[in-house]
Amino acid sequence: MARDAKQVTQIEFQAMPLYGIGTVARLTGVKPDTLRVWERRYSLGASHKSPTGRRQYTQTDLDHLQLVSALVESGTRIGEIAGSDRKTLEHLLDSSTGTTAAAPKPRVIFVGQRLASWLQEHQGYLAKCNAKITASSVIEFLDAASTNEFVCDALVVESTSLGPEAWRRLSNARECLGNPSLMVLADSISDHWREELDRAGVASAEFPPQPTELAYYLAHGVTEKESDAGHSSLSELVSTRPHAFSEKQLRELKEIGSQDSTQLITMVEDLNELETVCASRDGDTWQEAASNAVIYALVRQARWLTERALETAVSPHGRS
Repeated sequence: MARDAKQVTQIEFQAMPLYGIGTVARLTGVKPDTLRVWERRYSLGASHKSPTGRRQYTQTDLDHLQLVSALVESGTRIGEIAGSDRKTLEHLLDSSTGTTAAAPKPRVIFVGQRLASWLQEHQGYLAKCNAKITASSVIEFLDAASTNEFVCDALVVESTSLGPEAWRRLSNARECLGNPSLMVLADSISDHWREELDRAGVASAEFPPQPTELAYYLAHGVTEKESDAGHSSLSELVSTRPHAFSEKQLRELKEIGSQDSTQLITMVEDLNELETVCASRDGDTWQEAASNAVIYALVRQARWLTERALETAVSPHGRS
């Protein structure tokens, strides 16, 4: 047991993706100068800094700031909520605006030195999850995992090969972690082991993975447990942008609106319908599912932008 305790202290995680202040400003709608003030006055800052001293925000930092930004935009004073935790912020957002906060991103642990290096060059694929990456060897991590020190929704491990002993240890570690979704990346995987993994419900791919293959796993495979509980459509696998107008509001605006606003209302209605259709699509292969996810995301973005235009058209002063 002493050896296991020592192993746990040696497992070091790095958080990804890391965002610069400009990206955080764009994603939260808060100006960089305001973010700096919030950091100085309320300690609402970045968890990391680069070797040159530049702020680097984790996904958790970004999620927290998006909740704070939404509440401030709804009229809440920053000083009243600056020290609140995520659950409190989510409750306040629901109470004050009727808006349900986005579900927490799945917690994914990536294990392996080569995988950690590969992810440094492909951080964009981690935007949909709360990722922890360790360059520790799979053996070191599996020994440490047996102590129940780690919690995750999904586990991605990179190994040079896969055999009976490695699979036994991996299965035991997976059970200790609460049976998270699992993906195995190896230099080569025989047909026999690929079939074994498929039967066990484990995703597999050769290392390095195709970026779209990993994207599909993170968007789809990670959420298999939710799908088994009754959540199976693509709309629940990709985070959504809330609708700015209900169907009733669109009908009322169409009755009193100008020609320009009426055209925008029609576009929003058409995009709402198309978004619903895209959300119901899935794919028999990861290529199809990844393609459908991209199409759905683009349609959703188009609908959101058109709603922004409609808000400007119907507001006497424009949108601030």
